[in-house]
Amino acid sequence: MRIAAFALLLAGTAASAGEPPRFGRFAYDGHAQEQVRVGPGQYRNPILSGYYPDPSVTRVGDDYYLVLSSFAHYPGLPIFTSKDLINWTQIGNAIDRPEQLDFTGMRTSQAVFAPDISFHDGVFYIVNTCVECKGNFVITAKDPAGPWSNPIWLPFEGIDPSIYWEGDKAY
Repeated sequence: MRIAAFALLLAGTAASAGEPPRFGRFAYDGHAQEQVRVGPGQYRNPILSGYYPDPSVTRVGDDYYLVLSSFAHYPGLPIFTSKDLINWTQIGNAIDRPEQLDFTGMRTSQAVFAPDISFHDGVFYIVNTCVECKGNFVITAKDPAGPWSNPIWLPFEGIDPSIYWEGDKAY
């Protein structure tokens, strides 16, 4: 019975295999990002073309601030600003000094990812994870363009942390 079931499974697999997939070569020259401005009430996806994973946004007054994952790429954690959530301008990187974090020798996928940005009492906060470092950390700045502080390492494990503010207390 087992042999018959196995033979039937093999026959079905062979019949559905079809042609093997075809892959083509391409070269990325680093100039693929388009800077497109659209008219009022319009937008174009993706809002930011290119490599911008794990977005986190905070609003301060009429301005929005966006931070994104950068993994082991340096400078890290790009910061953007926008007035309309559509047209974004990069204003800096939260990780821009080797003494903050040194990505030397880290696997690309295991450095910093899924940052969370927030604002409280005149200070911007980014809480983040560095998998191959010491874990979770917070960096702060009075101006989102920088400079950002050196990491303050947090005494808990996990990934994708965020800060919740209730009054003057952070959770």
